[in-house]
Amino acid sequence: MPLDVPDRNALPDGPQRNLVIELHRLYRDAGYPGLKRLSAEIRGRADLPDVVSHETVSNMLHGQGLSRWIKLECVVRVLAGWSVHRPSVDDEVRRIQKLWHTAADTSPIDGHPAAHETPVGLIVEHEIARVSYVGRTYHCTIRRQLFNGLNEPVTRFPISIRVDRYPDDSARSNRHHGEHPLNFDDVDLHASCDGEPMRSKMFLDTPVLKEVWLLFENAENRFPLYPNRRAEISYSWNVSDELWGHWFQRSIQLQTRRLTLEAEFPTALHPSVWGVRSSMWHDEIPRSPITQRTSAPGRATFTWQTEELGLRDRYRLEWRFRKQPG
Repeated sequence: MPLDVPDRNALPDGPQRNLVIELHRLYRDAGYPGLKRLSAEIRGRADLPDVVSHETVSNMLHGQGLSRWIKLECVVRVLAGWSVHRPSVDDEVRRIQKLWHTAADTSPIDGHPAAHETPVGLIVEHEIARVSYVGRTYHCTIRRQLFNGLNEPVTRFPISIRVDRYPDDSARSNRHHGEHPLNFDDVDLHASCDGEPMRSKMFLDTPVLKEVWLLFENAENRFPLYPNRRAEISYSWNVSDELWGHWFQRSIQLQTRRLTLEAEFPTALHPSVWGVRSSMWHDEIPRSPITQRTSAPGRATFTWQTEELGLRDRYRLEWRFRKQPG
């Protein structure tokens, strides 16, 4: 049964109602497709930037919250392509995006503050985490785009470096790391904030875990992240494959709006990569697909992006090499 435009008691007149009305027009012109069919079409198209569950499509059509643009764009492109009027898909996307921007000025986006509101807390607007396997060493780089929604400056940021050679066999892993502990000097940690080198200070040191404060200062300068300001911090380290297993995990400890995980491997190893999202309650295969591309001659990069992030959730890439390193 086709969905109707919500009445004014459920969705009063205003920018968001105007957006929903136009989305319903596209939905009607596409022949009122089933929401699960629409979701499946989006999931199966490699040219679209995200996946969208049928529940999210239903929320869009009911005007229940304002979806992120990356998801709405997917729905608009499919509906416009299915329209009996055959409009220009790009023109429809631009037209709907203008309505979305107007609505975003006054409505929260999927629980995030509206454009005119100040977020509360320290926000990670985008985290890009990358692991690259070169020789017998894993090179890891994390970039975080931060927004300070606190009422005071941020002068330090905690990070952790954890190893687990055999994550599926804790007893074996503990024995291994007792004989081969993680050495902080070998990690060769480097960090910067908007290009300024950052000092670091360790506050926990174990054979498998190093927890470190990244300080917004160096020998020549202090550069706190002041309230309502943005900055990008970047830090990198190296770990031998004697210490690191076939996994790369990010744990969400701060409000995070977008996460990108990348793993780069030699194609000669014939790598196979998959992802798992886990919460306190369950594990699941991620809704967004992992894509593969050739990043350099003889190198393959696997990328997983998501905006469906929950506090304390873990997002984990796992892999195997069908041919073992020489």
